[in-house]
Amino acid sequence: MPFLLVLLVAVASLGLGGYSAWATLTLEIGAALLLVTVLNRRPREPGASRSRTEPHPASGLRVPLALLTLWIGLSLVPIPRSMLRVLTPRAFSLRAEVETLEEGTGFGEWGAPLSLSPYLTAESAWLWLAVLALFVVSLRIAAHPKEVRRLSVLLLVLGAGFGAFGLGQWLALVAQAPPRAPNALRLGAFAAFGNRNHYAAFLEMLFLPSLGWLGYEWLRWKPGHRGLLRKSSTPSQEAGARLVLAGAATTLTGLAILFSLSRSAVAFTLAGSAFWAWTTRSLSHQHNDGFVDVGTTRKRRSYAPALVLALIVLGSAVFLGLEPVMERYQLVTEELRAERGRWQVWKDSMGAVRDFWATGSGLATFSKVFPIHRTFGGTTLYSWAHNDYLQLLIELGLPGALLLVWVALGAVRAAKRVHQDALANPPIAALHAGYGAGLLAIALHSATDFGLHLPANAALASILLGVTLGMKPHPLSSA
Repeated sequence: MPFLLVLLVAVASLGLGGYSAWATLTLEIGAALLLVTVLNRRPREPGASRSRTEPHPASGLRVPLALLTLWIGLSLVPIPRSMLRVLTPRAFSLRAEVETLEEGTGFGEWGAPLSLSPYLTAESAWLWLAVLALFVVSLRIAAHPKEVRRLSVLLLVLGAGFGAFGLGQWLALVAQAPPRAPNALRLGAFAAFGNRNHYAAFLEMLFLPSLGWLGYEWLRWKPGHRGLLRKSSTPSQEAGARLVLAGAATTLTGLAILFSLSRSAVAFTLAGSAFWAWTTRSLSHQHNDGFVDVGTTRKRRSYAPALVLALIVLGSAVFLGLEPVMERYQLVTEELRAERGRWQVWKDSMGAVRDFWATGSGLATFSKVFPIHRTFGGTTLYSWAHNDYLQLLIELGLPGALLLVWVALGAVRAAKRVHQDALANPPIAALHAGYGAGLLAIALHSATDFGLHLPANAALASILLGVTLGMKPHPLSSA
């Protein structure tokens, strides 16, 4: 099951990050099939799952997720003109103008839905259902230690593969246009995504769970642990080899993020890494019975591999050439002040918030309402607000935004509960912190971009969320 889950995300990623029609369709059909398969699987041993009397940490998300799905669906239901005029006067006036210009296109026999573009909203609603399905699937996978381990390794491999793809692409571009060339800032790894920022957002969600896996392997690799892993023993050597391979794979992913030239991704990957290091700062080696080995004078802290990894990534980046990366950061102030920059887009979007705060304009309809409030000229089109939170406030209105806040708070509460339980098993706690750090990074990144509107990124985020809320602290022997 983990293999099919990661394969589905990989296939979607190859189609412009899921934007291609075939990639989106593959993701939606695959998510439905995986959900049916998981729901029809026989439950395993009672000891492998949470007690039926104990509520699952993610159970608090059922109500807000159901209400949010219902709210999206209601925006597609036609309502009478009189009700539409009361609920959303701006949408009513826009439809009336359209009907004046072209008879029969503003309202139907039964009125009109709240969404200004029912087709776009319905298209996005299907993707939302697919993301929910993947969340449920990953939640079930997280209940079993072996499947979590397989999933973590597969995500590590996926990150290394796409990292190598993008890094090779960047090196080829640099060979054609040296870093000092006038078009050097147009360089940047983007792999099959077509957009370096979306590609980097995808990789940052893979890098941080990989960092968690590195910490997991590090904490399990302890010479003298129960007399099994000695420096000269075969198990110790195998564990050390796994650690080196995991470090190399994670390094590839980190370098690809750096050379995507996505400033937000680099900044938020660093923020996620700092969060992971802080969360795991007190973890040390423990025996299988859950007690700290107080006899060990030198304790390997879980963040040690992160420091080594950072030095390797930085050294490799210096070797490959950091000029284009540094030049990108020097343009931050200039781009913020630009007439058509993101800051101006956010300011202009506030007019749409005032118009559609009560009901929203409909999922995926930002491109239909933003031109009304746009204050700058030029040919640049903005189909997205480059701020997912602002855009969703416009498209879903205040009720939808409050439901999203409910979901977010419930997820944070559940994740904290799972992490507290996992502290009894430091390697699992380090792994869990990696998944949580990946979610934090993409949550921060969504404030400056629209990476989660990409099907592949949304699917990957739902998987991280499912594992973060569903992981359980198992003994080292079984994990």
